[in-house]
Amino acid sequence: KQRWLSAQKLIETRLLMERQSANNALLNMFYDVVIELNAELEISAFGHELARYFGCQHPQQMAGACFQDLLHVPEERELFLERMARPINEQESMADVIHVFLRLDGMPSRKVDIFG
Repeated sequence: KQRWLSAQKLIETRLLMERQSANNALLNMFYDVVIELNAELEISAFGHELARYFGCQHPQQMAGACFQDLLHVPEERELFLERMARPINEQESMADVIHVFLRLDGMPSRKVDIFG
């Protein structure tokens, strides 16, 4: 039984990874940059692409960066945090978008759309 449960978990993990990969591929077809945030709202994946989008010379510094620190307009930061704190409702549209300005240190700000 233990072996069966272990095999089942492995299959479920692989299916989830394949689905995530397909989702990322689709998003990358439509958007300039797609990043992932962890539960602490830190950049957990593809931060180097965001850095490259801004023309940053050191893209590795984006890994683990607190995303809300890139929002320099206080109202936009509050709106972002409010939206991220909302529980996900399966009945609502997943296309919840926020229009904000992001700025990396020493770089000009850029208007971006954040989808939650």
